Amino acid sequence: MSSTAPLDVPPYGDLDGRWPTPHAAFRPRRWQLVTAAVIFAGLLLDVAMDGSLRALDHHVSAALLDVGVREHPAWSGVGFVLSQAGGRGTNLAWICVLCAVILLQRRTLAPLAKALSASAIMVVAVYPFKEFLSRSYPADPRGDYLHAPGALGGAFPSGHQANATLLASIGAWIAMEYVRSAWVRRVVGAYAIAAPVVSAIAVLLMGYHWLTDVVAGTCAGILLLALVRWLWSTPWGLRAERALGFRTG
Repeated sequence: MSSTAPLDVPPYGDLDGRWPTPHAAFRPRRWQLVTAAVIFAGLLLDVAMDGSLRALDHHVSAALLDVGVREHPAWSGVGFVLSQAGGRGTNLAWICVLCAVILLQRRTLAPLAKALSASAIMVVAVYPFKEFLSRSYPADPRGDYLHAPGALGGAFPSGHQANATLLASIGAWIAMEYVRSAWVRRVVGAYAIAAPVVSAIAVLLMGYHWLTDVVAGTCAGILLLALVRWLWSTPWGLRAERALGFRTG
């Protein structure tokens, strides 16, 4: 297949029969969206009303903090680095490198626009919940409380986990749609699966978030992933993609 061939025709999207097509890769299904929405709403109500799950948060956090990763001189650095699997800057950095390569090869800015729109939507959608509850972080010596002042609040939902779920999957989606190299698609796809797991373990061990924060962040990431993909599949999104240089025929 020549480099000037349209990107959305077979066999592109299933180079070796093991990866799904670009249109199906990392697209949440309806049952996953319903499940994520129900869990997020339930966690939000439980935390806001001081429900039983906050007691579970305390037990889990105490057990994980007792491991001592946060206080260990060397392991704390490792924990911080691993937590950046959910860092917005970290994920946007590698996605921008991927988009730069695509720009040089395909002459399109559509992947970058998709990544930046996903990041903006995440901030707009998630941070109001953080501000609404202003939940303290596990590392706060005063404990688990709501309406924490200033920088001490904002634990729920976990922005790390929302980023790890949303942006890593957006990067994989971009790779599936625009990159023909099978090994790049495999690596980016594997990262999108591993990033939420690594981020969740790291932020819990480091005391950055409570368990319910992490689960809610995952649910938020799934819902926002579906929203971003839907927006770019609308007539407006398809026109924008063509205007940014993506050739469909």
